[in-house]
Amino acid sequence: MKKLYPSIFRSNKFITMDLETRIINKIMEPICVSLYNGSEFTSFFIKDFINSNDMIKVAIQSLMFRKYNGYKIYLHNFFTFRWSFFT
Repeated sequence: MKKLYPSIFRSNKFITMDLETRIINKIMEPICVSLYNGSEFTSFFIKDFINSNDMIKVAIQSLMFRKYNGYKIYLHNFFTFRWSFFT
């Protein structure tokens, strides 16, 4: 057996981002975005925004801080919205 060497790209610094949707007029619309960074949960609800685009924009902007530099972000349930993974 070969010895496994730790990957220099492996990290425990990651954030999960989940998108909840509902069907409105036969179209899936985001109604909630939730984030978890390993210690804190944050949620953004459609009722607090003008539309779902603004909600998603603010959720993404909440990740644009130096403290998250080097984090990997796993996006759950963004497939229908043509998103899969970004770092």
